This record gives sequence, structure tokens and C-alpha cells, in this order.
Amino acid sequence: MPGNVITTAVLIIVGVTAATLLLTQVMYPALSDINDAVNTLSDKISDNTLTDITPIFTYVTGKNNIHIMLKNTGKADIPFDRLKQSEIYIISRDAEKLSDKNAKTAFIGINHKDMYKNNYWKYSLPARDEDKRTYWKQGETIYIDAFMTRPLEPGEYTVRFVMYNGYTIDDIITISKSRWY
Repeated sequence: MPGNVITTAVLIIVGVTAATLLLTQVMYPALSDINDAVNTLSDKISDNTLTDITPIFTYVTGKNNIHIMLKNTGKADIPFDRLKQSEIYIISRDAEKLSDKNAKTAFIGINHKDMYKNNYWKYSLPARDEDKRTYWKQGETIYIDAFMTRPLEPGEYTVRFVMYNGYTIDDIITISKSRWY
């Protein structure tokens, strides 16, 4: 009988120890991974809801250049390193104006200034604000110049600015035949 009690006690201790190991070694990392995923998703949603940009003015400054003025109307400052991850697309319904003659629409993708790319864009702040800041302040307007190797022909184009987080704004420009042609 005393042997049964000792055996039962040992089995209970082994069972509790195994259950504790199971929880700490298997369940805790799984719960931690789920928590990390939820936090990442929450951060992305928060970032998207705080982002708002308004196009002030978009115009063509040459056959190959477009000037865009954007205002940060969101509820957060935007780090310049994140801004540089954004892209600009010049979209035309007339595919022959930009690329493939068999396509129904066409676009030119333009990344932030890169010496190895032919199409690029760069930003600047108002002259009074050129300082060592690392972010685009709320309520501040930035100036973007987009440079393309291919000239834009007369017609209507959509200029689409896609932020690093997927936030997208569009503006329409029209190039008349009398402008350069």
C-alpha cells in the first residue's frame, strides 16, 4: 500500500511537470507569435488611419518632368525614410502613349531618386524649412519633382502617388497639343 501511494505521488509529480513543460515550451511560444502578429497588424492599421495626404497642385514642367505639391493632412508626421519607399505612377488610358501598343492602359513606375534608374523622383521642403529633420511634419507641404526618360505626349494622365503603407492619392493632368507639339 505505501508503494501505491509513492507510485501515485511520483506519477502526479511527473504529470504536473510534463503539463508545465508543455505549456512553457509549446503553448507560450505559440501565444507569443500570435501576440506579435496581432501587434504588427495593429501597428499597420494605426499607421494607415493616421496617414492622409492631399494633392495641392500637379503640373507638367517639361516634356519629361512633373511637379507635384502634396500636403500632409494626416494625424502623424511621416519619416522621410518611409516617404522614400513611396512610388509614383503616370497612368494613361491610351497605351500607345506610354508603352505596349496592345495594352488597354499603360503606366510608368517611378521610384525615389536612384542613380541606377532612368525614371526617378525627388522631394524638397519649402526653403525656410530645409534643415536636418528626418520627418514630414503634419500640415506641411512638400514639393516632388518626377523625371522620366520618355516624354509625355498630349493627352490626359493620372498621376498616382502610392505611399509606403499602401495609402494612394490620384491627381489628373492634361497636356495639350499646343504646349510643346
